[in-house]
Amino acid sequence: MMQSLRQRRTRGTRIRFLASRSVVLALGTTGCLASTGDIRTLQDELRALRSSIAQTDTTRRAQADTALMLIARANDSLRLLSTRFSLRARRDQHNFSRSRLIKCSVAALASRARVSRISW
Repeated sequence: MMQSLRQRRTRGTRIRFLASRSVVLALGTTGCLASTGDIRTLQDELRALRSSIAQTDTTRRAQADTALMLIARANDSLRLLSTRFSLRARRDQHNFSRSRLIKCSVAALASRARVSRISW
């Protein structure tokens, strides 16, 4: 099931929040027992997490841009087809009306010719 952009942003924010809280909690519970190596490890893991989140955000942004571009193309195509259909329908209606008018004119001329033959 597709998640909305807001849900994905909320999820990313929640991950960042939990990651930062877990680092604070880890440092707070161990107190002064953490060595410099432990702190460096936590910092490296935090950097890796931030990098991963940034990469995911970049990927999602690119996907959203691609989707918007495809939607814009589809809208342009629909607009063009709608215009063509409208013009074709008008032309067909005009041609139909014109042919009916011609048929009526021919019938009127034939009737006039018959009437003039009868009256002479």
